Amino acid sequence: MLLSICLPTYNRHEPLRELSEQFFSKVLGNFSTEVEIIICDDSNQDIATANQQVLHPSVRYRHNSVRAGFASSTEQCLEQALGKFVWLISDDDPIIWEGFEQVMLTLRQDAADCYLVPFSSTTFFNETRSEVFPWFPENRLMSISDMLTNHPSFLPFVLCSAGIVRLDKTVIKRVRLALQENLFIHIAMFFEMFGHSARVFALEIPVINFKLAASRPYDVVTLFDMRLEVLEYLAPTFPELKIGMPDQLHSALESSLYLWIEDNAGMVKMKPNPKARRTLQCYYKKYWKHKTLILRSLLVLPAVCSKVMYDYSVTSQYANTHNKHNKWLNRVVFMYQAYKMMRAYKKSITQ
Repeated sequence: MLLSICLPTYNRHEPLRELSEQFFSKVLGNFSTEVEIIICDDSNQDIATANQQVLHPSVRYRHNSVRAGFASSTEQCLEQALGKFVWLISDDDPIIWEGFEQVMLTLRQDAADCYLVPFSSTTFFNETRSEVFPWFPENRLMSISDMLTNHPSFLPFVLCSAGIVRLDKTVIKRVRLALQENLFIHIAMFFEMFGHSARVFALEIPVINFKLAASRPYDVVTLFDMRLEVLEYLAPTFPELKIGMPDQLHSALESSLYLWIEDNAGMVKMKPNPKARRTLQCYYKKYWKHKTLILRSLLVLPAVCSKVMYDYSVTSQYANTHNKHNKWLNRVVFMYQAYKMMRAYKKSITQ
């Protein structure tokens, strides 16, 4: 078996049904001898029953009668995997078939221990953006050491679907014991699987059409704490991560702050945390860097200020992109169009 596709899921029948119809059936019809699909389902009984009815009969399915959580479901999936490589995906990330065909061609060559999977995403302006790792060399191959050294703020697998790694089951229980219910536990598992001498290959075309999630089950501080815990766990094994820790922490804080601002602006719905602002301020003070100064200033201002600044920044970026003739009146029109689209999006996620 070449590839094990692993999917933990929880109470999301419709996205899973779409993924099954559009991807699973096609994969198992075209690559049945090379690919297996493993699903660990934390859903309640009614949704689990509905899930089983829409899945291809060759899918290896397991339902947890008592909710196990993401970390445990991930562990279960990986322990069951039989492939040389493993790909952990999300149930709401549609797979682009042409990209997946390239994945299979590349994996057969067995030239690396880790494969970075490019992805595209659709903004609330209905525009498509892609991440194809342009900083990789022409042959798309790099050592993990060089990648972490030359791009210290980049942490692969934050989006769990964005990496395929050579499977090593011996590390799974050790990482689970250390990180327990950490939402980013898969990052540590993957790093431990391929080790410090790994070769990383970046595919060239998007494979995932990443959907921006409007609702987040965790608060921004918890997400930062979990990411920090993973970095501290990996640092002794990967000295490049330890050296690049300031950049990693800045990147994590930047992501956390951006989520906090988006929550203030009504663009995402995070789990409430009344102490988030103060806690983020403390983190910025502890992990202070010169380039965090502007970001820190946003935490001092009232939440309504960050909302106004966010709206202005996003609408300005939209206008800059579309105002090709650089006329001020056109800029105002484009900013207004962007503002209307933002309002429509906010309304859609509150319904």
